[in-house]
Amino acid sequence: MIGLGSVGLPLVLLLCEQKFPVTGFEVDTKKLELVKNRGWHTYRITPAQIQSARANGFIRTPDYTSIAEMDVAIICVPTALSEHHEPDLTYTSIAAESIAAQLRAGQLVIVDSTTHSRATEGVLVPILESENKRGLKAARAGVEGDKLFLVGFFAEARRLGQHHHRAA
Repeated sequence: MIGLGSVGLPLVLLLCEQKFPVTGFEVDTKKLELVKNRGWHTYRITPAQIQSARANGFIRTPDYTSIAEMDVAIICVPTALSEHHEPDLTYTSIAAESIAAQLRAGQLVIVDSTTHSRATEGVLVPILESENKRGLKAARAGVEGDKLFLVGFFAEARRLGQHHHRAA
C-alpha cells in the first residue's frame, strides 16, 4: 500500500482482516509514528485495529526497495486540486517513480487515488514504463512478451460525501 492516509490505511485493515500480509509504504514520518504508536488520527481507526493488522502481517516502512517483493502495489496518495480545479497528480507521479525503480514483470499496480479518467494511461503508465530498469511494458492489446506488468484503477464516484469504489 503506497500511502497510509484516509484511503490507504482503512484498505490495509480490510486486507489484513482477510489474512493478507500488507506492507504499507509511507514517506510522511509523522503518519508512520501515528500508525506505530496510537493508531490513526481519526476516531474511526483504533490502536487495537492497528495491533490486529500487525498481528496479521502488516508492516510499515518509508523504504520502497522491498516493492520488488510485492505482488500488488496499490497507490493511495493524496490528490490536491490545482488552481484550475484539476487534480494535481504530483504525489501519484512520485509514487509511480518510486514503484518503477523496483518494478518487476508480473506485478500489478493499482491506482486508488482521485484522478481524472485518463491519468492511468496518460501519467502512470508512461512513468512506470520509462523509469523501470528492466524495459518492462504495461500489458495491453498489441503488447506481448514476458516483460509485462499489469495496471488497474479504482473508479470513484462521490455521493453525499461518501466514496464508492468498484474495480475497473
